[in-house]
Parts: sequence; C-alpha cells; structure tokens
Amino acid sequence: MKSGYPCQDMYFKKKTARDPDRDQVEYAFVDDEGAETYETNLFQIDKDTGLIKLRPGVQVSQLLQNISPYNLTVIAKDDGSCCASESVRHSALATVLIGVEDVNNNKPEFRDCASYGEVAKIQEGVYKKDPPTIIRVEATDEDSSANGQIVYSLYYAQSESRKPFVIDKLTGVLTPSPHVIFDREIRPREDVTVKATDRGDRPLIGFCQFSIEVVDVNDNAPQFDRASYETSVSRSETIGTSILTVFAFDTDAPHNANVTYHLEPDPSAGEEFLDDISFFQFVNEHSGEITLVKPIPKTKKEKFVFNVIADDNGIPEAQMSTVQVTIKVHEKQQLAPRWQSSSDCKKEVTVVENTEEKRLDDQFFFRLSNGGVIRPGKADSKFRQFNKIKDGREWVEVVIMEPLDYEQAHNYTLTLTATDVNSHVSSSRSFTVLVHDVNDAVPQFTVDLFTGTVDEELTPAEYLEKFDRKPITSVKAVDADSNGPQNEVHYRILDVPDPRAARLFRIDELTGEIWPYAKFDREEKDMYILTVEARDNSPSALPGASGPNKGELRELPNVL
Repeated sequence: MKSGYPCQDMYFKKKTARDPDRDQVEYAFVDDEGAETYETNLFQIDKDTGLIKLRPGVQVSQLLQNISPYNLTVIAKDDGSCCASESVRHSALATVLIGVEDVNNNKPEFRDCASYGEVAKIQEGVYKKDPPTIIRVEATDEDSSANGQIVYSLYYAQSESRKPFVIDKLTGVLTPSPHVIFDREIRPREDVTVKATDRGDRPLIGFCQFSIEVVDVNDNAPQFDRASYETSVSRSETIGTSILTVFAFDTDAPHNANVTYHLEPDPSAGEEFLDDISFFQFVNEHSGEITLVKPIPKTKKEKFVFNVIADDNGIPEAQMSTVQVTIKVHEKQQLAPRWQSSSDCKKEVTVVENTEEKRLDDQFFFRLSNGGVIRPGKADSKFRQFNKIKDGREWVEVVIMEPLDYEQAHNYTLTLTATDVNSHVSSSRSFTVLVHDVNDAVPQFTVDLFTGTVDEELTPAEYLEKFDRKPITSVKAVDADSNGPQNEVHYRILDVPDPRAARLFRIDELTGEIWPYAKFDREEKDMYILTVEARDNSPSALPGASGPNKGELRELPNVL
C-alpha cells in the first residue's frame, strides 16, 4: 500500500481458502495471545470474504510508526456444513505481510535556513589545505526510504564561473574552495545557494540561499593620498597656524581602519632635521591637520623635513605607513590661496549614477587625488581636471570622465590642493561626491528554476489544512538598487507558456509564496510549468525601458 493515499480507500488483500468438502469458510486474525479477532489496531478482516482493509479513522502517520512490513496471522475455519452428520471442524493458518510503500510527496526543507546567514563566516585568505568548516546545513524530508534520503550540492547560475565553496554531499558541511581567494575588500559577503535533492525515482528538490560574511584580516596598511607632501610657510608665521593636512585611508573593516597620525623624525634627511617635529603637532591624532606650535627660528633654517606615520590600530597587529613632509621657509609673509566661500564651493556634490559627463566644481588651481573610495578604485580614472581662463581669472573644472555606478561605490572623497605657483604656498580642501542611485538594476532570481509538489484531489482549503498553511514553494528575487521603491520586488504569474496553468495557482505578490488555486488530477496532468515575473516598484531608468524593471523565471510544480 502507498502511504500517500487516503486510508479509507485502502484494500489490501482478499485472503481466500478452499475447502474440498465445500464447507462454509470463516476468516479471522490470530493475535499474539492466540485469540481470534476480526480487528487489530490498524486492520480489519471480513469474516465471510477474507477481505483485509484498514480500520476507519486510521491515519497515514500511524502506519509509518511501525516497521514495514506488517505481519498478520489469519485463520480459516470451516463450519462442517458439508455433511448430514456432525463432523470434525478443520482450520488452517496463513501469514499475510503488508508492506508500506512510501510516496515521494515531500520535498527536502531547510528549516533553519533563515538563521544560516547570521552565523556563517569565513576569514579572508586562501585555504589550500585543511579547509575550516563554515557551517553545516541540514535539510529534512518527511518521506521514508530512498524518498527521504538527501544529497546536498551547490547551485550556481550557468553564467557563474566563480565557485567559492565546496559541500559534502552527505553531511551538508560547507567549506571554502582551495581555488578561491577570499578578500573582504573586494567581496565583503559571499552568496551561496545550497540544493537538497532526495533519492526518489522522481527526485524533489529544496533550496536554501544565504550569504556568508568574509571576516576582515588586517592585511592592508593605510595609504596616503600622495607619495609625499610639500608646502611653504613664512618665517614670521604665528603659533597655531594650520600648515598642512595629510590624509590616509584604509580599505580594511572599520575596526582595522581606525587611522591615527603621529610625527617622527626622518633619519634619511640628516641630523639637522632630527628636531623638526618639535615645531609642529596634530590638532588631534585623527584629523591629519598639522599646526605650528613654536616660533620658527630667525636663523637661516630654510626648510623642515619629517615623517608622518599613519597607524590603523588594527588587531592582532597594527599596520603602518610612512610619508615624508617637506615645509619650506620663506623670509616674507606668503599668503596661501584661500578657498572661496560661495554656493559654487560645496563640501558635498551629488551626481546621478550613469551620468556620461558632468562638471563638478570650479576652483583656482589644484591636484586631484584619491581619498576614501568605499570599494578599491582609482579616483583619477573617473575624474579629471581641466584648466580654464575666463575674464583674466584662472580656474579649474572637475569633470566625471566615466559613468559612476552606485552599486559599486556610494561616494568618493576628493582632495583639492591650491598652490601659488611662485611661492609654492598651498592649501588643501576635501569634498565628497555622493552617487545618487537610479532604478537601473533588474530584479534577479536567486536560482534559475524552482520546483514544488502538490497533492491531487485536494481543494485549496484542504491543502492548507493538510500542510499547515505551507506554500507549494517560494520564489525569491533580489534587486541591487538602494532601498526604496526601486528595490521593492513584486511577483506575479504570467500567462505563458500555459495560460490554463497560470489560473490554477496563485502567488503572494510580496513574499513569492505559491499556493494551489484549484483541485488537481494527476492522471489528467502530472506537471505544470509556470513563468513568474519579478518587478520592482519604480519606473525604470534603463534606456528604452518603460515601466518598472522586470525579470522572469520558470517554476515546475509536480502533482502527486
């Protein structure tokens, strides 16, 4: 008998016995005590026909509680009605074996899938030998025998060549691939999709997708935005004057990128410069702004030379970088260029992503350097300065040379240095370019194909009751745009390729859960192909597109 069929419809065997005397034969079970009975806990027998069937009210779960097959002893007795005179009654015993054959109607489920992303971590690096266990995933299948045996594998889209993880097909233990370098500065999180497949004749599949945090190792030293710094100062400069601002950034995680600065003598400059750091100090260790703290000697000291050390204060061991600073001394007061205070000189400039070319700011004279890009990149490749002369005034435009992508970097910090070309006195200013997101990302499904199963002969209400309101399956798509309507994913079932199939199922617009909307007959059709559309909730910014961005995939529900 098959465990997936309604118990009240189960008829197993008509156990018959022949009597050569043509007596009337009567049937009964023999229990463990040797007593005759017409019923056991699960089965009943017709005393006249020998038909064995399940007792009313027996549930499938009760059948699966004991080891299959069930062993029943049946006795057949004649009534001696063949003869006119009273005769000896005869009987015979037989054994009936009833096996429970499981129906593969439950797909594997990852009950703890939602929690995997909170605990799964891998430290950045390369794992050629003895790879650590990242996490052990587990799927359960309520079927028995081969239908409930699970094999694990990893799912990758056909277009994905990078495969960073390996999984044990039997235990579900996930480990890093020896062929992949894990670098938090490039990929702070790694997405993984685990597939659990049962061993049934028509295998059912369950998916679990989560992301793995790449834990930072302090493998990057702070980087100064220039190879060296040089400026000028008047010999009569007053104490407390801001002389120069240095800047270093660190691409490690925040706890390994807490950059502080301090001054040290430059041994390569010579003995005469060893005491130069006593004339200067930082406003605070985090600012990078250097000020004058005592008068410059009236003697012929022509310049100061010292080093600035940037320390990232990382753990377990800090990384440091050194840059040389040269400050030339002028006999006369030299006024440094002053930055304009006007609406044209903003500390923040917002640029819409994908803009082909845009002027950012007008300034006097400066050099451009990279300062604090969220993801590794070179600002010089994206921005350029152009010298301009208008009405006898020299100024410079900062122009975007290639489109900016919000999904790659949310902002850029640019440092501008204005220098008097005669005295070489300079002053610096930093401003931030904020990248404004537009709806240019299409929702992407986490896998290319979802599968599910639904029992035949169940109304939608009966399905909900039987399966405790669980959906047939759930689809999931993600949108890389920033939070808001532009990454709010909505789902619907399309009328292609099978308009009739689309009317037999319903999908939750926000969760992607798919439910039955009709009663199914497996003999009529045992599989349906659905096409699900995922769309965001904002007009598309892609060229030639109208309405929201949309993505599609196929879903295969099987009827059991």
